[in-house]
Amino acid sequence: MSKTIILPTCGGLHFGAASELKHFENCYFEEIHSETNFINKAIIHTIKYEPDGTYWTTDGYAGNCWTAHVTDSRDDAYPMIIYIFRN
Repeated sequence: MSKTIILPTCGGLHFGAASELKHFENCYFEEIHSETNFINKAIIHTIKYEPDGTYWTTDGYAGNCWTAHVTDSRDDAYPMIIYIFRN
């Protein structure tokens, strides 16, 4: 089972097709629990450039173009979380 999360656009840099985010694959984020020193990890498995219809029809000013597949050790119910984002 997977869960899809569409992230809201927050302005700032634009990561259009010219930018490669592939180098973030197999990287991870850590969160250390302050009381137990247990380390939670969110591992990025894949990042793909997959523009949606809105992205194509608005010349990249709206919609989403990136899809990331992530596993998060904090969420056992969803072994793979899919994030869809633009920037």
